[in-house]
Parts: sequence; structure tokens; C-alpha cells
Amino acid sequence: MKRSNASLRYQGIDTIFIAGHFEDHVGLFERLRERSIEPYLFTSPAQAPLFGDAMPEGAYIAEKLDENFADWFRERATPSRFLVLSFGARWIFPKETITCLFDSRIVNFHGTRLPLDRGGGGFSWRIMRGDRIGSLLAHMVEPGIDTGSVLRQCSYLFPGSCRKPIDYISHYRQRLLTFVMELIDDLSSGVTFELGTQPDYLSHYLPRLDSAVNASINWSWEADAICRFILAFDDPYPGAMTKLNDQIVHVKDTQLHCGEVPSHPFEKGLVIRHEGDWIVVAAGGQSSLVVETVLDGEGRDCLAQVKVGDRFHTPVDMLDESFAVRARVGPV
Repeated sequence: MKRSNASLRYQGIDTIFIAGHFEDHVGLFERLRERSIEPYLFTSPAQAPLFGDAMPEGAYIAEKLDENFADWFRERATPSRFLVLSFGARWIFPKETITCLFDSRIVNFHGTRLPLDRGGGGFSWRIMRGDRIGSLLAHMVEPGIDTGSVLRQCSYLFPGSCRKPIDYISHYRQRLLTFVMELIDDLSSGVTFELGTQPDYLSHYLPRLDSAVNASINWSWEADAICRFILAFDDPYPGAMTKLNDQIVHVKDTQLHCGEVPSHPFEKGLVIRHEGDWIVVAAGGQSSLVVETVLDGEGRDCLAQVKVGDRFHTPVDMLDESFAVRARVGPV
């Protein structure tokens, strides 16, 4: 490998380690082996269930990257001909691991326009603020969170059909495998990469979200903010939380609706019409919400039990917890 402050070039790759979880890992492994590159996986116990019955043979599952992991890694890594690719890995890699064990040959893939949206909040934060620009980005891993030099980045627009996190995730994943393989091919063939430094003055960090505590709906917000917040916790997540008749419920499948009689702010959260398969909920001013799914605490559809005149309401203690609790997803 030849490296300076401004460029990077590898002299061939024969082994690639996947860290974390790559959705189409079967397809990725097949393509790597077609190129005579041997793939290995190491992941955390929290991410291991995502592989289901398709966990790659010989995968290493660990809470911490300790000496046992280091021994496993060294047995498989060909000096100067390996590469580590990180996809949502749950560890924050310390400097010693990056430089000594991985020889600074570790690349992370991030779905935002770094340094915007550093951190692990995924697409939910972006849905909340209405960001429609997607990004495929690969950067070198350095100490810190998503701070390394950028190898390659391309932007695209999410289609109008993308509304929920699952829509954004699916569209991103459709593009990711091609992006990853093109990068690997270029790295393997000795292409020189001009490293782009992230401008720290544009840095914007947002933490992970936990739908069990951070998803409480604040009905005092403007209607469009409420709608985007509910969408941000929709599939594949359990839904945004609130209370109905003193019971916690999860609201999903909503859209903004401006075809009702203007309402006073005190009407916010009131169910003003029930159409069988959907309800209309007052959201203040000219806007209301159309809601197609309401789930009870057990995840069962309870839309049929909702009555006209019922009110969705989120108590102050739920809102306080939603703001105060920071999601912690290990290992770290």
C-alpha cells in the first residue's frame, strides 16, 4: 500500500473481512469469491440474529474485539493484502485496533453526506426533517465517529414512493452492493484514490434512536412535523407512541390531509371521523392526519375499537423520557 496525506492505493486484495451486518451478504460473498477474494465475517451478538439461518460459516461473534478476536483475525489476514469493510458495526474501533491490528486498512460505508448526519440514527432523523437526498459514501475509519477521510461518494434522489424508513432502507440497499463492488474492484486493481477531508465545520452528529422510548408523539407540534415524526418510526419499527383511553398505542401508516374544516389547537389529537379502514385526526389549523394503522401494546390492530371523539394524547412523563433518554446500543 502506498499512502500519503492526500491519496491511497492498494497493491491487490485477496481477503476481505466484513464487520457488522450487510443485508445481501450472500450475494456479496459470492461476488468476492468470483474475484478470488476470500470473505470472512465478524459481528456482534446484537446483530447476529439479522443473519437468520444464513450466518456465514466460521463467522466470529463477539461483544468485544479482544485478544481472542485478534488471534482469529491474524490467522486469516494475509499481510498487506487484506481489507476490512464495516457496515453498521456496533463497535467504536480504538486507535490501536485500527492502526496495529487492521493496519489502517478499514473502510466504513455510510448512507449520508458526511460530515452531515454522523452517528447511528439512520433514516429516521432524515425523514423527520424531510431530507430527500440519498448518499453512498465510503470513508477510512479513524478514531472518532464517522470522521475518516472520504474515499468515494455519490448522491441520488429518493423517489417519491419512499415514505417510511423501510422504503429508504430498501432503496439504499438496492444501490449499495453495486457501489461496494465497484469500490473493491478499483481498490484491488491499484487505482489511486484522492482522499477527501471532511470539513469539520459542517459536522452534524445525531445519536441512535430507540423506538421504545424516543418515539412519543408531541401533539403540540405543527401537523407536518407530527406526520413526519410518525413516519420516522414506521416500518420496520413498531410505530410512534401515544396514549388512547389511557392505553399506550402505536400509530403507523399516516399522511397529511388538508381537506377538513379548519380546527382550533385544542382539537389536536381528536378523532373527528372514522371511515372503517382509516380515521381522520385533527392536527390544528388547516391540517389533519389520515391514519390507517393503530396497534395496541401487544402489537394487535385496534383501529376498529377507536371511536369518534376519542383523543390521542401523550402525557408529559412520556414526552420527558422521549427527550431525556439517549439510546445505547452495544457493544461500544
